[in-house]
Amino acid sequence: MKSISSALLFLVSVPIHQIGADFHISSLMISGVDGGLIACPSNYLNCDCWINGDRGQLISGDPDSLGAFFQVDEGLCGLGYLNFYEGAGGVYDFYMDGGDGTLQGQCFPNSFTDHCSHPSATVVDQLVCYSYICGN
Repeated sequence: MKSISSALLFLVSVPIHQIGADFHISSLMISGVDGGLIACPSNYLNCDCWINGDRGQLISGDPDSLGAFFQVDEGLCGLGYLNFYEGAGGVYDFYMDGGDGTLQGQCFPNSFTDHCSHPSATVVDQLVCYSYICGN
């Protein structure tokens, strides 16, 4: 029992920035048309997620901009809605919608570009999010 308690204490004391990347928020251009924003798990960054929404969830709100507040639709990694609030330097803190106010993780500006075919799409990563919610 002591080893389990020690392990739990360690996990609770690990700063969020030391937890692995859990999911990404990316913008889409599909056949030259704005496809909005989508969140995909870090271990499933591919065209199935970006284009077909397999394991991914759309961002509610302004599809062209993250803004000071946005929400990821329910279903990302089996969770309900996630609320994101922008802080200093474009870093977002996020929380469970209707939760107890416990910080679930943080997202940081990120940039990479990828391409998909059928349909033709360009994906530009906007944020990389560090948490434990997707188990990555």
